[in-house]
Amino acid sequence: MNRPSALVFAILGAAVLLPGCGAYGRNRWSDARDIFTAGVGCGGGAMAQAGPVATGAGVFFDTLGLSGGHLGLHDADLFDFPRGAEYFLVAGHRATPKVPEVVRRGKGYEATVLLVLLPEREPGEKGRAPVPSCMTQVELDVGLFYSIRLGFNPGELLDFLLGLAGADIYLDDVETDDAGSPDPAAAPGVPG
Repeated sequence: MNRPSALVFAILGAAVLLPGCGAYGRNRWSDARDIFTAGVGCGGGAMAQAGPVATGAGVFFDTLGLSGGHLGLHDADLFDFPRGAEYFLVAGHRATPKVPEVVRRGKGYEATVLLVLLPEREPGEKGRAPVPSCMTQVELDVGLFYSIRLGFNPGELLDFLLGLAGADIYLDDVETDDAGSPDPAAAPGVPG
């Protein structure tokens, strides 16, 4: 098995096995979901993002998929343009779905794009990460009437791998055990 296949297999294996392992497992499961973005919706055009740089031309309303670690329906408001949409034509607007889970984990943002992403972030339960995860996203949105979004976040992959040892670089490990204490795997002195 080659290295990329082994890495994908390890992430999928962890994603299946870890949710049953208390707060530690739920936090790793959340970190695994953050690595990839996949969604379908409506709109048209083409947009691309590589780290903090984003460009394209189009209007997109995501309605279903995996974004910001949230899997499910997204609150795409077709009647609240421009806030309900992501759009580009020289400058633009990007955002995460407005669901409590995304906001709680500090993944919520709206960004003005002037070739470079300028995010306005909502703090999560543990505050704001020094570098927002949206700045390490690599993503492509394309469509004509119906749209598809695919993305990968190397920063979130690093957060997942370091999280196996208890580190939390994006301050998004907010799950607690049943007694309400924080993730017991977090190392002392390491945000987690």
